[in-house]
Formats: sequence, C-alpha cells, structure tokens
Amino acid sequence: MKLMTVNKLAPLFILTLLMLGLSFRSGSAVSQQADAETINREGLALLRGEKFKEAVTLFEQAIKLKPDFAEAYYHLGEAYLELADKKAVEAFKRAISHKPDSALAYNKLGEAYSNERDYQKAIDAYTQSLRLDSTSPLTHYNLGVAYGASDKKQSALAEYRSLQTLNPDLAQDLYNEIYKPTVSVFADGTVRLSVIAIDAHGGPITDLKTQDLQVIDEGMSEAISLSAMGDIPTFYTIVIDTSGVFDRYCRLRSKLQRR
Repeated sequence: MKLMTVNKLAPLFILTLLMLGLSFRSGSAVSQQADAETINREGLALLRGEKFKEAVTLFEQAIKLKPDFAEAYYHLGEAYLELADKKAVEAFKRAISHKPDSALAYNKLGEAYSNERDYQKAIDAYTQSLRLDSTSPLTHYNLGVAYGASDKKQSALAEYRSLQTLNPDLAQDLYNEIYKPTVSVFADGTVRLSVIAIDAHGGPITDLKTQDLQVIDEGMSEAISLSAMGDIPTFYTIVIDTSGVFDRYCRLRSKLQRR
C-alpha cells in the first residue's frame, strides 16, 4: 500500500513542478516585455531630446528583450535617420515586418531611401504608405519631392494637386520645391535666374512680360536681356548681362519684383 501511495503522488509532484516552471517562464516573459516597453519610453525621451546615439543604445536594448517590438524598431530608424546612418533602412524594414499595416513606417522608409538618393525605392515606399493612409499630407509631399528628384515632374505635380485640398500650405511648399529658384552664372558673365512668380498672398502670377520684371541687387536695378515663360505659367527664366563681372554675381542676391 505504501508503494502504491508513492506512485500516485509522483505524477502529481511532477505536474506541480511543470506548472511552476511554466508560471516562472510566463512571469519572466511578462517582466521582459514590461522592461522593453520602459526602456523604449526612455529611448523615446532621449530621441526627443536630440540625444540620438544614446537613444539608439536604448532602442537596441528594448529589441533584445522583445525581438518583435515594432515600435522600438521604428524609433530606432528615426534615430538612425537623424544620425544620417544607412542602418535606418533596415530598422524601418524590421518595423514593417512586425507591423505591415504601418503607414508611418513606410513613409519613414521612403525618407531613409531618399537620404540615400535611391528615389525609386523611396517612391515605392511612399506609394505603399499612401495605400494604407491616402490622406497623409506629409507623405504626399515626400512623394512629390521624390518624383521631382527623379525628373518625373508630371507625377510630382499630381501630388501637388492632391495637397491643394489636403494642406494648401504644404502644397505651396511642394510647388516651390518642384520649381525652386536657381541662379546660374556663366563664364561670360551672363546670369540666368529661374524664378517662381507669386503674389503677396502666395497666389501664382501667370501673365508677366519682360517689362513687368525687375531684378534688384544690393539696391541697384539690373538690366534684363530677355525673359521666357517656363513649361508652366508661373515659372520664368530671366537672363541678365553682367558685362563679365563674374565674381560679383556668384554672390548674387536678387529678388523678383512686379513694378
């Protein structure tokens, strides 16, 4: 009878040990997850305080404790972006692998690719971001800039038109980025200005003639040899003959005025 009693108790004892082991491991996992979230919050505080290298260290610690921590990977990518580190691309990819419906992560991945001048991959990432959230003004802007950098002007203008409804101010910023003013100085002293004509309210001016334009440099009016309208109505090219004064016009600070 005594042996039979021991045999009956043994399975119960083993089961109890197994349950205790499972409980310990479960409690340990919960503790690790809580620790990871705490460390992630501390890293985020450092990120906001522009202590990017220190933030990277904490985000990496959080990920070691919780390998599928999409939020920590996302913030790690943000820190790498601020440090201009190529590792940002991989960090955002990992964030997406754990949270594939994150429009924000795809947008940031696009930014990381843009920083590397890989504009086609940036365009692909921004496009996927917009599939997940078509109303994000920032993503439309970023996509427009990437199109512009890829010489896809019509696609960039399509994003500008989308932004006109979503965020008019950002739309104007994109327009100015697509058609940003430039100054080219040639060896014979000719200066060519590429400018956008807008009024005091930011609206486009589309009917300018050469006689309507005036270029002022350090308080002096410069003679305009010719002007030409660009491929859209508000974009103009102005040519100035500076009589070979090359060095001065390398530092040209001009402004376009309507008389």
